[in-house]
Amino acid sequence: MLMMCTQKEEISMSSLESLVEHLQGLGGLDGLAALDGRIVSGQRFCLRWDHFQSNILSNFETMREQEEFVDVTLSSTEGKSLKAHRLLLSACSTYFRDIFRELPSHYHPIIVLQDTSFEELKSILHFIYHGEVSVAQERLGLLLKAAEALRIKGLTRVKKPKGKS
Repeated sequence: MLMMCTQKEEISMSSLESLVEHLQGLGGLDGLAALDGRIVSGQRFCLRWDHFQSNILSNFETMREQEEFVDVTLSSTEGKSLKAHRLLLSACSTYFRDIFRELPSHYHPIIVLQDTSFEELKSILHFIYHGEVSVAQERLGLLLKAAEALRIKGLTRVKKPKGKS
């Protein structure tokens, strides 16, 4: 989506490639002279990626499934483990953020979650990477207990530190 910020007029573009072609057809970014007869030299353009959030989340999940750029391993009570991305874990959990703050970025830690079963671990990671999870009623209490211990945003009420608003 291309938008002239100063006039808030949107020009619909289906992809970045068509945007580039469109701008090249106008003489490139440096030589823009007119758009529909209006002078636009010096105008600012806002470039917006349609479906940005869903694309980013989908890409993170694909990278996790293919174990690309994963930088932490989470191990369950049963000793089964899953790999994940520190960035997403930190964004969704103050528990993980506090741990990762203390570690050098080049480490690939293995975090053993003593009271978290593999099923709960899978469900929590699914929630973090997709923003939702489907859980059987009989497992709901266990999942919420694990989410509370890990301070997962969106599944629990995360308590704010004292002195912060």
